[in-house]
Amino acid sequence: MKKRRNTKGRAAGGNTPKSTSQPPASTTPKQIEATQPEPTRSEKPRAGFPIMWFWKEFWAFAGPILTLTSAWFLLSPQISIEPSVNLDPSQPVATQFLITNRGHVPVYDVHFGCGFGGGGAIHIGHLKLSMATMLPVRVLPPGVQVTRNCAVESDNIQVPDISITATYTWPVIRWQGTQTAHFSLRHGTPGFFLVPDLN
Repeated sequence: MKKRRNTKGRAAGGNTPKSTSQPPASTTPKQIEATQPEPTRSEKPRAGFPIMWFWKEFWAFAGPILTLTSAWFLLSPQISIEPSVNLDPSQPVATQFLITNRGHVPVYDVHFGCGFGGGGAIHIGHLKLSMATMLPVRVLPPGVQVTRNCAVESDNIQVPDISITATYTWPVIRWQGTQTAHFSLRHGTPGFFLVPDLN
């Protein structure tokens, strides 16, 4: 009799053990999307963004204009002419006029002029002048005042109004400027008075 081979033993001893590791499970598209980081969302514009943009654009346009305008008013001469004292009210042409530089820059070569009338009859008798009546000023600094008058005295004067003119030169650019003030002649109890008028 032929002996049977022990196939069970060989099968038990010769076969290699099976691997316990399992192949990775396949991932679905939904799982891939879930594992990917969400993209950062851009911040929504704030509610005040249009206002801030408009305000920025406004100052970008208006800023230089306002700066030039402010510099113009700051650096331009400002001359004022006002009536001052008159020791003899019977002589209106002897009224002292106060010329003031109210600006922030000096003016140069200031010359003064006096005009009579502007409407109505004019009569001036003997007119007495002096060297200091309309003496020009070489430099009139800011805040400085000078006084001038048309004449010292006049006989039998009849004028409707008097005009005082100050002509000056700008600094640096050397422009010519003129400031004129008009005054009406009013008669009172002690004599004549000059009051500002638009003419």
